[in-house]
Amino acid sequence: DFSGGCAFAISGKTAVQIVQSEQMKRILYVRHGESTANINGVAGVSDAQLTGKGAGQAKITGQHLKSEGVTTIACSPFIRARQTAEIIATELGIPVYELVTIDDLQERYLGEFEGTTGRPPEFFLNSDNEGGIESRQHMIERATRAIEKLKEITEEHGGTTLAIAHGQIGYYTTQVSKGRTRFEDFDPPSEMNNAEFVEIWRGE
Repeated sequence: DFSGGCAFAISGKTAVQIVQSEQMKRILYVRHGESTANINGVAGVSDAQLTGKGAGQAKITGQHLKSEGVTTIACSPFIRARQTAEIIATELGIPVYELVTIDDLQERYLGEFEGTTGRPPEFFLNSDNEGGIESRQHMIERATRAIEKLKEITEEHGGTTLAIAHGQIGYYTTQVSKGRTRFEDFDPPSEMNNAEFVEIWRGE
């Protein structure tokens, strides 16, 4: 029990560092809780906030994650992802000020479709750069950078890193984490449910 703040030097490492290095290193991906944009069918938009239901979903997910050994939480800069991260962090006893923001985890830019309604997520998942939508190749590049950053964080802190972001970038991130670098090799497009989590990487 190192809660007293003592650190014992053993072979050049503190006891805490040794415990961390022996923990399984993993990355879990979580989609944000239900947002106002979700219930209104609005595409894109960075300022959509969680609904009451979405906040409740995040809380429940945080409770389910208590046995997953989460040491670090990273999130998209968008409000709905940040709110989800703060709720989960509180459930896990991780200080909110320790949250890491990764810009590459922000949701896909939808060009002229930003803020519009009437199109299902599948429309955008199957689109490339129509109407100024962020291209598939750029999404793959962003997902690759995000995963590399998440791996760096996990190697530094040990244990499990939680990445909290969105549906479209989540699809690309989970596919790229499987070593796929071409959209043609991806699984059929789909979005995770709100507040759902999945393991996307496990260290040696």
